[in-house]
Amino acid sequence: MSTESAKFWSDDLDVDLLNVFPHLRSMLGATLDVPIWTIGRTTYDRLNCPAAWNTDHGLTSLLWLEKPNFPRDEHGWLNAGGYVCNDPEVEGTWLEWLRDMWAHSHGWCLQPYGIQFSAIDYNRCFYPIMSHLRGWSVEPNIDHAYKMAKLWLIKANRKFARAVEAFRIGRYDMPYFAAGAVPMRLKEGA
Repeated sequence: MSTESAKFWSDDLDVDLLNVFPHLRSMLGATLDVPIWTIGRTTYDRLNCPAAWNTDHGLTSLLWLEKPNFPRDEHGWLNAGGYVCNDPEVEGTWLEWLRDMWAHSHGWCLQPYGIQFSAIDYNRCFYPIMSHLRGWSVEPNIDHAYKMAKLWLIKANRKFARAVEAFRIGRYDMPYFAAGAVPMRLKEGA
């Protein structure tokens, strides 16, 4: 799936990640078009707002590197380790995922690793940047907000790239990622 093919729901949004960081595609490098899967909704047949649940880590969406293929009950509902919904499984790309998360302000958890990506870091940046771009207020620390948003993107992309590599070589152990990381894995058989 290419990130440049069809219309994406936030293409015309003034605070879309590609408008805030025009060089984002080159910044992401090899991860740009990595396929991802989630549970959620679509617009123009592309990802728009994954399902999210309140967790110990805040509002959290789930993300996979391959289609999870959850069984559905007779009413179309799925149970993702205790997180239940009737939304479809949606394929996208890493770039689409970042663009969607930026605007919807969810944290997310990469399965099966249980790796958390916090929404707190980029929420602190998104609203000042939006206010600045829309001329709603003078933001005294706007340069800092842009720097922190870029740092968030770099950190998220590095973490994601390590997960993609681990997936490619078949490693699912947490020490491969970071000592002291606290995973949020799905409950088996829930």
